[in-house]
Amino acid sequence: MPEYWLTMLDEENFKYTVERGIYGLPESASGLAQLIKPGHRLVAYVMKKGV
Repeated sequence: MPEYWLTMLDEENFKYTVERGIYGLPESASGLAQLIKPGHRLVAYVMKKGV
């Protein structure tokens, strides 16, 4: 069973992620990043700007 990871992105970063097929984490989250494995899924909560 895959694990799910939740992230919050603004519209611009979500578009960048989808277009390039890549998502990055800050260096301060390197320990967390090591827990992410192939087959895990990323769920994105997209925040609308100006609301």
